[in-house]
Parts: sequence; structure tokens; C-alpha cells
Amino acid sequence: MPVISVPQLNKKISCKLNDILMDVLQENEIPVASSCLGDGICGKCVLNIETEDELNTVTELEARLKSKYSWTEIQRASCQVKVTTNITVRSTYW
Repeated sequence: MPVISVPQLNKKISCKLNDILMDVLQENEIPVASSCLGDGICGKCVLNIETEDELNTVTELEARLKSKYSWTEIQRASCQVKVTTNITVRSTYW
């Protein structure tokens, strides 16, 4: 089971392989900004994600957001990220 570390909130969460990051965080009462409810179009759920292994490939929707908002390599739309390995996430609003 992958573990999601949220150092800003001093939390560690275990989840199932391929769970959607935004869903896991919200289910564990960690707020994630979103106006499109996870449809991958608003870009508000962007999080900084650190991992030693690769995550799922950037979806077409997420690629558009990365281009539109000039996100860095570690910035990902949490509604599009499948948790496939241990990760550390950070946000500007926590």
C-alpha cells in the first residue's frame, strides 16, 4: 500500500494502489481546492508532489493545465494523479 505524506499537516495516509490523490486526501479530511469536482479542467487542485518513483503519465487534460498555468515538473493536478508509490505532497494553502 502506498503512503501519502503531508508534512505541512503532520499526516501520513495509506491508500490503495491507483487511488486518485485528490479523493484520498478529501476522504481523510484534507482540503483540496477544486471547482470542477475532479474533472481535470479548473487547475485549482494543483499540488507539489515529490516521489522517488514515477507517477502515472500526465493525462491530456492535465497536460493542458500544465501548459496553461506553466506548472513545474513537481506540480500535478491531484484529481489526475493515481497513487502508485509513496509520495510527499505540499500545497500553498495548507
